[in-house]
Amino acid sequence: MLEAIEKFEEVVKRLKKLNYGANNLFLSEKREAEMLLENYLPRKTTYRNQLHAIEVPETENKNDLNNSDSWIEGQEEMISFLNVVINDLKIRQAKKIESSENRSELESYEQKIAQLKNDGEKDLIFQTNKLNYLQKKFDILQYENTKLKEDIDAVIGIRSRWITFGMLTTIMAILIAIFDHYLDWTWFESHPMKIYLKILTALFFTTVFLHLPLKDRKLTYLSFIILFFIGLIAFI
Repeated sequence: MLEAIEKFEEVVKRLKKLNYGANNLFLSEKREAEMLLENYLPRKTTYRNQLHAIEVPETENKNDLNNSDSWIEGQEEMISFLNVVINDLKIRQAKKIESSENRSELESYEQKIAQLKNDGEKDLIFQTNKLNYLQKKFDILQYENTKLKEDIDAVIGIRSRWITFGMLTTIMAILIAIFDHYLDWTWFESHPMKIYLKILTALFFTTVFLHLPLKDRKLTYLSFIILFFIGLIAFI
């Protein structure tokens, strides 16, 4: 479009330099203007019709000034017409530039939106991964916390059972001591293996009470074995 404007302006400059009577040069400039219209404004038939209507009178002698006014009017009409065409081209160029700038601005916005969308997706992926990591870490900590509570409960339970064991064995030891010191049981006192009965009895109750903290099945078997020997010694 800028090239067309420059070419039409060159035609106008040459037209302004024409002197009265330079009909051949005028026709040459008119033909070039027609060619430019065909190349740059092919759909503007009104321009072509207006251009065809512009004429200058024939002059056989440059010194004949009878038709000079008509010739100059034709020259000025041609220049004015081409200025209208030039202004039209300038308006078209301005609209094209504006459209191009708007398009560039639109593309810029689209790129920014795409960039924001891309950044948003990356941020979403990062946040999702971070959330998954934190969720896994939370699950691990929760599992470890549960295990720790279970271990604490187990330790506390074992401790309480050991305390119960100590209390029961102490009570049983006191009862055995009372039985041995204060009660007069002729059969027991006269038994030749009295000392072994006392030891086995203490071991029996000890193994029974050990079931509280240890919960070991082997202690059950041991308790029955000790009880068997107590009965065996008692009835020999």
